[in-house]
Amino acid sequence: MKRKILFIAAIIFPMLVTWIYFRQNVEERPLTVPANAETLHEGWEVDLEKSSILWKGHKLFGFHQGSVDFKNAQLEYQDGFLSGGSLTVDMNTIKITKMMEETDDEEEEEEEEEGEGHSDSDELAEHLMSSHFFDSPNYPEARFEFKNIDVKGKVIKVKGSLTIKDTTLPISFNALRNGNKLLASISVDRTKYGIKYSSGTFFQDLGDNIIKDNFDLDITLALKEAQQ
Repeated sequence: MKRKILFIAAIIFPMLVTWIYFRQNVEERPLTVPANAETLHEGWEVDLEKSSILWKGHKLFGFHQGSVDFKNAQLEYQDGFLSGGSLTVDMNTIKITKMMEETDDEEEEEEEEEGEGHSDSDELAEHLMSSHFFDSPNYPEARFEFKNIDVKGKVIKVKGSLTIKDTTLPISFNALRNGNKLLASISVDRTKYGIKYSSGTFFQDLGDNIIKDNFDLDITLALKEAQQ
């Protein structure tokens, strides 16, 4: 009888110790919530009307800046969290919001041309959409595609590709979650996409007509709850 009790105890005691360990170390351990659970869970989509792309192009002295519109935006989810997506830009919507400060002579020329119905900003926008730059009639869209998303709190590390004209190259950047908006600032080397007009890297003796190779993009994606 005594041996039987010892035999049963030898079986039950290890099971009891294992159960206590499992309960303390597994069942009572706080659940680890993925960082993106509070930020980019499934159910958000891009609000195109409230989203924007602002650009800035640099000359040797000064800069021009403006905007361009999104044409489409898609977010992709896997297991309930953001995993990728795409942004399509309408390259026929390039606008000028600020031009580099003009000299006195340029201001006098502009005053003489007033009334002709075609401003310097219109001419610059048309030039940017011409074959010297983005060739918008033949390449009406630029496209971001992102397939690698790593969310660390409010910082989102993005890896993907950018297509301008007929060239697609890898791109990586950080985006920041600010309320219902995603914010990102990107610098793009236009010459890698075949846009070499007035580039000091490829042409000499340009003087102060040099246009720097890199232009800047400030991207704001407004988010809204997806319609069912």
